Amino acid sequence: MLNLAFSESLEREFGSTYAIPDAIAGQLVEANSGFATGSELRTQPVYGDELWARIQALGLGELDWSQMAVLDACCGTGFLTYHLLARISPKHVSLVDLSPDELACARDLIEPLGGDRIDFVCADLTDPTVAAEPADVVIGNSFLHHFPNVPAALETVHSLVRPGGWFVGLHDPSPVAVPLESGDLRHLVAYTLSPGRYMRTLRHRPSPTVRTGATDVWMFEPGSIEALLKEAEFDDVRIVSRYVARPFLVGAMGLHLSEERSSLSQRETTALRASLKLDDLLARVVPKRVSGGFAFAARRPA
Repeated sequence: MLNLAFSESLEREFGSTYAIPDAIAGQLVEANSGFATGSELRTQPVYGDELWARIQALGLGELDWSQMAVLDACCGTGFLTYHLLARISPKHVSLVDLSPDELACARDLIEPLGGDRIDFVCADLTDPTVAAEPADVVIGNSFLHHFPNVPAALETVHSLVRPGGWFVGLHDPSPVAVPLESGDLRHLVAYTLSPGRYMRTLRHRPSPTVRTGATDVWMFEPGSIEALLKEAEFDDVRIVSRYVARPFLVGAMGLHLSEERSSLSQRETTALRASLKLDDLLARVVPKRVSGGFAFAARRPA
């Protein structure tokens, strides 16, 4: 499904293909290259614990990371690598992002942690020359939904993973993310009663066909991302849902960080940890389609 920033006509035409026309794709690439959120604020351990729990749920926590070259895909301001380096010591890490401003923030955050085993590449991940050689693990957080053409992006990512290596995404949104992230029970009720009507009400309609500056392109169902990964010739596809209580709590309590509010209080941290534990329990009993997002891992055949 196309993000709600896109018109209903575009959703009908391209929503099931996960590829939009080049003219619109160019606007999105330009928006992503100019993306600038400022320095990374999510450095408290609770955020790293959440990422590592997803890696473990995917069955990858016991990999011998010390022998691996890791590529942080669409690294943004360095959030993922910062927390990974608190737990593992890879042989080498490459951080790749299209935005020079975001990459500069990542460099400021990460460079003191890793010395000469870390490099920073300002490039489009869909450029097959972005890496000198394939990585053992290509991993990212909340990134796949930014690509205008997901099948083409996955084809390139496949070439960036060494045979037998892993491609990992730790969060991408589903349609349910929209009402969950509102933190408002009225949105959840409206979505539950009529998902289609709820989405149509929020979907962007006027010209232009996409809101200016939009960078989120897709929302995925677990089955759709699994199919896309298999079409890109990955196997051993694993899907993990961990995004129900957590996004609702963040929306309801307003836990988004900013320059004015750069960290969580102890009470807020405790509440966030509780929501993560609740999501672990919910993942055992509720269908994946109820989750507002998911993590995935897939292997390139040896």
